Amino acid sequence: EQMEAAYFNVVRARDQSDETITGRVRLAITEGLGTFWIAPRFIEFQRAFPELIVAMHCAMAPADILRSEADVGVQLVRPNKPDLKIVKIGRLHAMPFASPDYVKMYGLPKTVSEFGKSRIVLQISPQVDSKAAFDALFPGVPTDASVVFESNTSSAHYWSIAKGAGIGILPTYANAIGAPVVPIDIRYDNEPNRFVRLQYDIWLTYHPQGNRIARVERLIQWVREAFDPKSYPWFSDEFIPPTDLASSLDGRPLASLFAGFLGQKIELGESEPVA
Repeated sequence: EQMEAAYFNVVRARDQSDETITGRVRLAITEGLGTFWIAPRFIEFQRAFPELIVAMHCAMAPADILRSEADVGVQLVRPNKPDLKIVKIGRLHAMPFASPDYVKMYGLPKTVSEFGKSRIVLQISPQVDSKAAFDALFPGVPTDASVVFESNTSSAHYWSIAKGAGIGILPTYANAIGAPVVPIDIRYDNEPNRFVRLQYDIWLTYHPQGNRIARVERLIQWVREAFDPKSYPWFSDEFIPPTDLASSLDGRPLASLFAGFLGQKIELGESEPVA
């Protein structure tokens, strides 16, 4: 382990001496954020730094930055290794969503007790485990009672909701990027002002010497901008209902950044949030 650590230090020292913005830079990120938020926007980074090759690794298990599995990591659990540079760059808010077809066929639950009688889909994976939320909402109730589909990736979880399999938890910005799903306000029984909400802090992590490497520093800066709450209010600490989220960026509809990932034309405003 000491020899391995010494080797990585030598490699980093070598890279720090190279001030050119060329070569390969590696980003480890959760599958949902990588697939639905970062990947569609990488064209911005590519145009700014055309000589850089970005290797993005999407996985629900965090990468080991100290062992050089990645140069930069974005994760939803706070790293516990003291030797890492750790920065909170935003907060991910999530709530129940369903497809318009599901709403037409099954209707919408308004309370947690009604939600428990619905068709529910779960994502069960490291960092994002909606089973834990299910157990908290319905203590002692087996998932077989209402869960119809489980998956371990955000993309499969998204598609199960978008295609009408059931109600599931998605980020509040789902509509803003063009997803044809309906946000649902489900309140707790006997608590009219409390609704089903989940939140995850978003952590940026890298080696303390990583930002001394020119190409890594550029990626760190771009990732921080990609989650900047001032530009993208859904990443702020405060929960903002999907109906109140800005639908444009610098005069351009935000969905245009993500057009095509569904393989169809998305018209904003087709799916109205349901209270």
